[in-house]
Amino acid sequence: MANHAAAEATKAAAEATKAAAEAETVTAEARADAAGERRAARPGMVDRCAIPAGWAVALAALGPPVLSAGPAPVPALIPALILVAALLWWVAVVVTVRSDLAAFIIPDGASAATAALGLAVAAGVPLLGGEGAGAAVSAVSGAVATGIGAFALFALVDVGFRRLGRDALGFGDVKLAGAAAVWLTPGAAALALELAALGAIAALLARPRAGPLRDTAVPFGAFLAPAAWLVFVLAPLVPDGILPR
Repeated sequence: MANHAAAEATKAAAEATKAAAEAETVTAEARADAAGERRAARPGMVDRCAIPAGWAVALAALGPPVLSAGPAPVPALIPALILVAALLWWVAVVVTVRSDLAAFIIPDGASAATAALGLAVAAGVPLLGGEGAGAAVSAVSGAVATGIGAFALFALVDVGFRRLGRDALGFGDVKLAGAAAVWLTPGAAALALELAALGAIAALLARPRAGPLRDTAVPFGAFLAPAAWLVFVLAPLVPDGILPR
């Protein structure tokens, strides 16, 4: 009887030790998850440097026309409008990249801001240049047409893959493609898509993965948003005839 009681006591002690160890493991995991959430919510060094770095690129590429526009106020307003809009667009790009990398979510507000800024530039340039309302309407119509084309293309790709039972794109990617294309010519939009695809493929191949390559999710918006921005901002530095129209 005494031996049986001792065995039961030993078993109970072992179970209590195991339960305590499991509780400590759960607590440690919860602490790690909480720390990870805090790190995700708190901008890191890359986040703090992203906006100034992009603004520096925009100022280097789009700033000289503002300074060399001459004393007349109207000509200077056109490159100034483009520069300010590009700086604000970069903020939307950073928001998009950070959200897509963290949670595979592209904020609608960032895409809406991207489209609104692009349409403002499309309308503002001919108006400030004295070309009249007709030219502004034509420019906005062209920008909207490019945006709708990109939106439709991405939507078709999304629907096609869903019919095959795969999630290749999210609807956030579709909306972002349409919004970013407002800024670009059809050829430049295609170039931005190519650059984004190459960047996503390179990141996919470089990232360690546990399963098959086709089952690895990629935040495509995190590549598409900066690719479109760079194609627009760096276009003035590229000799005529190189970038597609």
